Amino acid sequence: GTVGRMPVALARAAAPTRPSRLRFALRICGFVVLALLALFAGGFGWFADKVSNMTTPVNPAKADAIIVLTGGQSRLDAAMDLLASGKGERLLISGVHPSASRRQLQMAMGGDKQLFSCCVDIDRAALDTIGNAEESAKWVESHAYGSVILVTNNYHMPRSLLE
Repeated sequence: GTVGRMPVALARAAAPTRPSRLRFALRICGFVVLALLALFAGGFGWFADKVSNMTTPVNPAKADAIIVLTGGQSRLDAAMDLLASGKGERLLISGVHPSASRRQLQMAMGGDKQLFSCCVDIDRAALDTIGNAEESAKWVESHAYGSVILVTNNYHMPRSLLE
C-alpha cells in the first residue's frame, strides 16, 4: 500500500500551513508598527530640537501690524509691549473667548487704555490654530497690511506659520 502516496510528514512540510502564514503576517505587522514608532520618535526629536533652538528676537523689525494668538498671559504682554514700542500700527488678539469682555482683556493686559482703545482688535471667532490663521488673514487683508509680527509660543510657531 504506499504506491502513489506521499508520507504524511513530507506532505505537511511541502505546503505552508495557516499558522506559519499567520506568524509571517504578524511579523510584518510588528515590523511596520516598529518602523512607524521609530519615525514618530525621530520626528518628535527633530521638532523638539527645532523649537528648543528658537529664540525671541531682541529687537524685531517694524511691521505693519502685530497678531497674537491667545494662550497665555506672557504672549499678550509681549504683544502689547511690541505695540507700545511702535513695532506695529495695530494689534489683533486672535482666539479670545466669547465671554471675555474688551474691558476685562484690557485690564488683564495692563496696557495703556488709550493705546488699547485705538489700536487693538479682538477676534472671538477663532477656536483653533486653523481658525486663528483664517481670521488673521481676513484681518490682514481688510487692513491691506504687507507685514506682520506673529506672537505665540515657540512650540506653536511652526504650525502657526504653516497654517
